[in-house]
Amino acid sequence: MSDKLFLDTNVLVYAIGPDTFKRTIAESLLLREDIVISSQVIGEFIAVTSRKKILKPAAILLVSRDFLHTLPIVEVTGNDKIPICILG
Repeated sequence: MSDKLFLDTNVLVYAIGPDTFKRTIAESLLLREDIVISSQVIGEFIAVTSRKKILKPAAILLVSRDFLHTLPIVEVTGNDKIPICILG
């Protein structure tokens, strides 16, 4: 799995956030064909956007479903060596 790039939760959050610079970078990462996320990332995205009130609940559901249907989901185990992309 080392040929894949694992996206951290903050990449998804920045992709819908107000910071244009971070959003542009996050959106370009989401367009790559070698990216993956885990179901935990989606759960964290829901928690962060809910807690920080970044989106309304209905929008959180729609965006989360979109991510689930468009991004490859992988199971991450302790043995995996995946490059991680974290924006910050």
